[in-house]
Amino acid sequence: MLAALAKCLVVDAETCDDNVVVFGDSLSDTGNLFHSTLKALPPATGGYDSGRFTNGKVWVEYLAELMELNQPKPHYDESVAGTNYAYGGAGSGNTRSTSWTTILNGDSLTIPAKGLLLQTEDFLSDNSIDCASETLFAIWIGVVDLLMLGETNFMNIVNNIETSIRSLINGGATKFIVINLPQVAGAPAYVDAGSSLFLSQEIPTGLEDDVTGFNKALADMLKTIDMSNDVTISHVDIGPLISEVAGDPKRFGLDDDVSTPTLNEGAFHSGQPPYIQSAQNALWYDGVHPSTRFHELVAKEVYRVVACDGDGSVTSFKCPKGTKAPKSSKAPKSSKAPKATKAPKAPKEPKATKTPKAPKEGKSSKAPKIR
Repeated sequence: MLAALAKCLVVDAETCDDNVVVFGDSLSDTGNLFHSTLKALPPATGGYDSGRFTNGKVWVEYLAELMELNQPKPHYDESVAGTNYAYGGAGSGNTRSTSWTTILNGDSLTIPAKGLLLQTEDFLSDNSIDCASETLFAIWIGVVDLLMLGETNFMNIVNNIETSIRSLINGGATKFIVINLPQVAGAPAYVDAGSSLFLSQEIPTGLEDDVTGFNKALADMLKTIDMSNDVTISHVDIGPLISEVAGDPKRFGLDDDVSTPTLNEGAFHSGQPPYIQSAQNALWYDGVHPSTRFHELVAKEVYRVVACDGDGSVTSFKCPKGTKAPKSSKAPKSSKAPKATKAPKAPKEPKATKTPKAPKEGKSSKAPKIR
């Protein structure tokens, strides 16, 4: 009771438009699963940072810094006033837990992990709904459905995301960030089957096609919602960023080896050190989770889309110097023919070409005006 009261007092003390509410899975979780498993998962001894599935901050924490928003603390930790509902291992549906048989060692695992729809319901049942119209909402979900839950119809994931967004809109939400899925078929755990705790024995087939289809369907759905409601949805296509980083990692401050994760999950979970097999700034921290350095790059890309590519509705965020993009993906103003390209009017004949009257004495030192 006291914890709940303290939570309400902290939320009330904050300004609504200084918050970002987060829904998703381990790519966004800042400690919900860690708290629910009594700090067992993700294991700190594996180098995971304070309940995050990476070796530092996750993307939404970096984004909050860039946008000068309150840090999204874990909502399901009753000791803090958290706006982050993302749960490691969460699918897109309304399940309360996730079960899978890991390909790493054949163990059958079940973890508490509220799905996206339950996360959404929890937010809508909170007093924080009063802030919905002024709050930024971020959603990144779907990879668990495909890699761990064996989802074979990507449209089910898209439909769940749509249900979540429409429910939030009905609750007053107006500003959204939605990130699509990267080609997880390129993750170390998928390339080197058996190297991660977070991949099911039932390795999905046609994963690349599923991700491609999901991303297209997601984009179409978001466009429909964006056009039919008085809301702003910043849709972030994360695939090109990963491709660009993998093609030239050093330019982005990453280690050259983009295929070897920092943590050797097989060695770690079998208790056979050394566990660390690659640089801390590798692209991947473990078999399916990116390093904190890549999370930082994701945040910068999201920030660029929201603050620089948006339609101008998010006006309080400044673009980094030298990175400002057109304000909208719609036809920008600069695409209009500039006035200078119009046929100029013939200049008026300057008075100086006319036969001037003889200047009066004392005024001959003035030059004729040039137009």
